[in-house]
Amino acid sequence: MTRDEVTELLRKKIEKVGSVPKFSGKFDLSDPYIRNVLSGRTSPGPKICKILGIEPVDKSWRYVK
Repeated sequence: MTRDEVTELLRKKIEKVGSVPKFSGKFDLSDPYIRNVLSGRTSPGPKICKILGIEPVDKSWRYVK
C-alpha cells in the first residue's frame, strides 16, 4: 500500500466514527497527531496501523493476515 492508500483508509475509518475528535477519543489518540497523519506530515505509528489492520513494510504498508 502507498501512503496515499493508507491515508484514504484512515479517512474512511474516521468517517465511520463521525469526526477526527470522535476517532481520536475512541482510540486514545490526539487530534493534532491524527491531522498530521492525514496531511502527510507524520507517518502512521503502530497504534494507527493496528487500528487499520496494516503493518509497515520497508517504506510502504500491507494488510496483516
